Amino acid sequence: MDKKIITNPRTNRWVPVIELHVQDLNLSWRQISEKVDVSYDTILYWTKMPEFMEACYDHYMQIHGSKAQYVVEALYREALEGNVRAIELYLKHTGKY
Repeated sequence: MDKKIITNPRTNRWVPVIELHVQDLNLSWRQISEKVDVSYDTILYWTKMPEFMEACYDHYMQIHGSKAQYVVEALYREALEGNVRAIELYLKHTGKY
């Protein structure tokens, strides 16, 4: 987790919420609120804050970013097989589209 978030008194309440969200993207914000004992309305308010969503994304990439390579490789294989949508996505990913 980003050191800025942990040391900032305002945002350190975000840490358990972000951790649960990153570990299981299938959990709803309501389920997360119940697990971490933070009001659902508070979490909804946070989700409207760009810095909260950026913190979620940054932590997700720290934890799962290396897996993106496998997705791109699978996309490449599909493109080679002639999957038009995969070709389009791969070209967009590489900046050639």
